[in-house]
Amino acid sequence: MLKLHFNNQYDFRRDASYAAVLGNDCLIRRLALEKRLKVHKGCVNTIAWNSSGEYILSGSDDLKLVVTNPFNGKVAARLPSGHKRNILQAKFLPVSGNRRLISSDMAGTVSYTQLERPQLYGKSLFNCHSRTVYQLQTIFGEPNLFFSSSEDGTVRWYDTRIKESCVEEDCSENVLLDLQFGVNSIDIDPIRSHYLATGTNDSTIRIFDRRMLSECYMRNVSVREYHVPRPANSTGLGLTSHITCLKYDSTGSKLLANVTTSQLIELDCWTDEVECFEEPPIVTAEEPRAPPDSRNMRVRMRGDWSDTGPSAVLDHEATDGRELSRSEQIFREMSTALTNLLRARAEAVYHADEEESSDSRNPDEQPAASGPVEPSSENAAGIQGGPTPSQQMSKCHGYAGHRNQRTAIKQCAYWGDELVVSGSDCGHIFLWRRDSGKLINIVEADRRVVNCVQPHPYHPLLASSGIDYDVKLWAPSLPEDDTEGKDALIAKVTERNKDILEGAGEVITLPPRFILPMIAAFARRRLTDPTEDG
Repeated sequence: MLKLHFNNQYDFRRDASYAAVLGNDCLIRRLALEKRLKVHKGCVNTIAWNSSGEYILSGSDDLKLVVTNPFNGKVAARLPSGHKRNILQAKFLPVSGNRRLISSDMAGTVSYTQLERPQLYGKSLFNCHSRTVYQLQTIFGEPNLFFSSSEDGTVRWYDTRIKESCVEEDCSENVLLDLQFGVNSIDIDPIRSHYLATGTNDSTIRIFDRRMLSECYMRNVSVREYHVPRPANSTGLGLTSHITCLKYDSTGSKLLANVTTSQLIELDCWTDEVECFEEPPIVTAEEPRAPPDSRNMRVRMRGDWSDTGPSAVLDHEATDGRELSRSEQIFREMSTALTNLLRARAEAVYHADEEESSDSRNPDEQPAASGPVEPSSENAAGIQGGPTPSQQMSKCHGYAGHRNQRTAIKQCAYWGDELVVSGSDCGHIFLWRRDSGKLINIVEADRRVVNCVQPHPYHPLLASSGIDYDVKLWAPSLPEDDTEGKDALIAKVTERNKDILEGAGEVITLPPRFILPMIAAFARRRLTDPTEDG
């Protein structure tokens, strides 16, 4: 069957075998690498199947868009994108005959590519966003409409029948939402396409009704909100959890969220229930401020990937005999030095603040009660026939074991109706049974980080990509005898991920241009204030 499948002669749409494969744990545990598509010269940050599953579109740090037939490995098109910085997202527009593509990059540019118009390659650009555009979203059956979400806090909509480019920077014509917080992820309800879900870097998932465009834009009135709490090992620096991916299921009733510093969360969009397979400790708003645990504070230099991949190590850990490269040694030494400086400074600031607040506090003053914010009257009634507002998430984590800290484009997906799949900072693909949350398989798929996981629309075939310069295809073809020891491997990797998450705490990633000024600032402070430590 596998040979027929890879010759593209066996159509699982007309057979129950597709669901049978995904519903069989033994077959999913036999997932193995089938093919590598070496079509890029940089990290592959985005992959997407076309609607028929005949082609796969990929975008990379090499600024190229590539359309590949994964079954024979032939490149159908290699296109200049017009992007100036790393491509983060690329998709086919629906019902366009696989001839229209959209893509976005770290500079905030959105590109619209029409394969039948080569004279416009790299020229149909939208410069509306002012910061990184993380995700693009299309609507089923709509070849001209799509949406973008950006770090600048806006969600924008585009209609290529109106315009195919926009040179005006930070224009206001196509703003659908202005949320004031960076929007890392969006998704459209596949059944009720007027519902749009957003994940923002204030740790909040919101669902909006696009039929209320003017009201949403003016007051950002969401139909529903979910607030992701801070993890228990948070240092109190104010760092929040980001939602790197949102994905509706095929019915539009459930929403899967990949959250940094947390597990995968599955929300029920139509009731107040949340799938809860585990309930880890959570820091709530009612708890008093605690001194920062200096062990949970860490500075990392951008480009330092030592804590990723199957051989990940933290700064303070031994390398188990593995010899570090010169660049890894430099990154590690500088990260350690900067971390020590930050920890000492944070402790000093905390104690100074405590002394100041204790001196000014009224002994008769009672602390103000804190808790979840009540929904506004505009939200309270919700939308008739739709979800109701204001869900304060307290303990609602679902799929555990992976690690999502290092990249802002970590995907998750439903694989059929049976499985949940995600990439991880440990370089593995994770696959859970959807109904129980049981982790049934992990697959080593990258030397550093697996960012993208895209199930084929009809075949039991999974595409993945990450820091490696290729796209990998996976199918259940591993001999059954080779699955022995899988449970031990799962236990080892998940325990290691847990240890790294607990050891990493809250991490600040610094671009190289900030390193020397930061060291100089600390040095000047020590010279002007000899009593200061660190």
